Amino acid sequence: MRLREFSSDSSVDQELVALTALLKQQSENAGASPKISLSSFMQLARNLGINNLSKEQLVDFATKPPLNGVIQSVTGDEVLFKGAEDEQMDTEAPSPDENAKIVDKMAQKQAKKSLKSKF
Repeated sequence: MRLREFSSDSSVDQELVALTALLKQQSENAGASPKISLSSFMQLARNLGINNLSKEQLVDFATKPPLNGVIQSVTGDEVLFKGAEDEQMDTEAPSPDENAKIVDKMAQKQAKKSLKSKF
């Protein structure tokens, strides 16, 4: 038997928090969305030695501290990390009207610079 089998759930929580933080950091470094498939997450947890974690337990853990600080939600077949909604909102493209305004401002600034450099 492993010592882990006699330990409390808090060590499992800590290992899951560490796993989640690592996965979130890797997704940020890669420029990917901060989420992972549930099956991949569960496999990585098993690789850490957390063998008897079910989806229901993960959902329960994700609603309580400390995991609720790093996991936004566990839905269907995805684990969504905290901060994912904010990052998704930041990556939304501006509307065509906003694009036109930006281009106009850039053109006006460039025209002013061109006029100043001629004199």
